[in-house]
Amino acid sequence: MIGVVLTGHGQFAPGLADSMGLIIGEQENFAVVPFTPELAPEELSARLLDAVREAGGDETLILCDLAGGTPFNETIKLLPQLGEHVEVLAGVNLPALMEACTDRDDVTVAELASQLQETGRSSLSRFVLPSFDEDDLDE
Repeated sequence: MIGVVLTGHGQFAPGLADSMGLIIGEQENFAVVPFTPELAPEELSARLLDAVREAGGDETLILCDLAGGTPFNETIKLLPQLGEHVEVLAGVNLPALMEACTDRDDVTVAELASQLQETGRSSLSRFVLPSFDEDDLDE
């Protein structure tokens, strides 16, 4: 099973994990690393390394809230230490997180990362109310 680590600014990661737990239940091989204001980037890096170990698995997927932020940047810096069986995605949303945790048994981490990129794109929907003329309302 692929280990999953979720990280992001403030309570984003714990909140997303909590929402996922309500929908699909608690997850094994899963760790959450919030980046809070009092945490130095070096401490975040240490916690991310611990989380990768905690999540376990032969391969690991690290999901970040956004590219270019401190959680993402610190994760990228760790890649040489983590090895080739780690994938990093930025811009995670709830549908992608749930899919990561439910579809991680029969694929490689690279396949899962590719699959989740499409899920992230396709799960964002725009809803627009139709506009009506007054004449339309009379009919």
